Amino acid sequence: MLKRLTTAGTSLLVLTACNDTPVESLDVAPTAAARSAIDTVTRLAPLRRPYDINQRGQIVGQTLERRAGLWQDGTVTDLGALAGDQTSLAQAINARGQIVGLSGSFGVGARAFLWEDGEMTALGTLPGGTFSEANGINDRGQIVGSSDSADGERAFLWENGVMTDLGTLPGGYLSRAFDINDRGQVVGFSTTAEGPPRAFLWEDGVMRDLGTPPGRFQSRALAINNRGQVVGSSASFASQEPFLWEDGVWTALSPLLDGDGVAVDINSRGQIVGDKGSLALLWDDGVTIDLTTVGRAYAINARGQVVGVNGSGAVLVSVGRPGPSSGRRAIR
Repeated sequence: MLKRLTTAGTSLLVLTACNDTPVESLDVAPTAAARSAIDTVTRLAPLRRPYDINQRGQIVGQTLERRAGLWQDGTVTDLGALAGDQTSLAQAINARGQIVGLSGSFGVGARAFLWEDGEMTALGTLPGGTFSEANGINDRGQIVGSSDSADGERAFLWENGVMTDLGTLPGGYLSRAFDINDRGQVVGFSTTAEGPPRAFLWEDGVMRDLGTPPGRFQSRALAINNRGQVVGSSASFASQEPFLWEDGVWTALSPLLDGDGVAVDINSRGQIVGDKGSLALLWDDGVTIDLTTVGRAYAINARGQVVGVNGSGAVLVSVGRPGPSSGRRAIR
């Protein structure tokens, strides 16, 4: 799916989408200095996939034995699985060390869980449902994910033992939630009356359609920080592009890089990680940084620590912020 770097250049274009959504396009390629910006690299074995990292440097994911795992200070703890299940997967961790994910196999029979203080608890499903998965948790302990129900698959918000159906965009039949910030804002995607999925922002009981950039027919929101900045991807028939959405404006990330891409996480400082072409990338204040030691990036915390995978397995990398003497090119 991922290819190679083809063009280096800079330009800033401001476009207007057919749905009146402003779009900025930032064309910038990684510089040699940016490619050497990684400070440290740590192997995370025996984690197979590291899916999230909190501000304390605790990392969650799945072990080589396909069990939910917690990595801390070089030690991996097997979090177990719900009764009757052999496999599990941890997808998110908050600053309090609360962990969420799913137990069992993806699809029918999988169950969302909350792990806290050594105990894994099933979150249940929406009414009429048979499976669920938890994808995100904020520092207030609010959890988001998706569950099937009598009305189809739906995004949910779980709080204090109650799972709430977040519904869909008008005319939609399916929705999924992927992240929630400390303000209680939820992001994900929903199908619509037109069919293709669209990114949404849910807040105070209202699901807002974030639309799509011009030339794109679908969008997916995967992460949101406490500033309300949203990242994800948007697709046309020809390609999938990583995007940042903020205050109604979509910004394309590195459109001059060849190949499909997606932005998967954003921290409180506005640093974004994802993939484009054959590169795992960090976007930071107008600078595109090639994470050369990472084949695929999954998450970033406020300290600039990134988790991902390469040919050797799961890795943790620390990346410094751009500065006046960094030699990296910044476009503003």
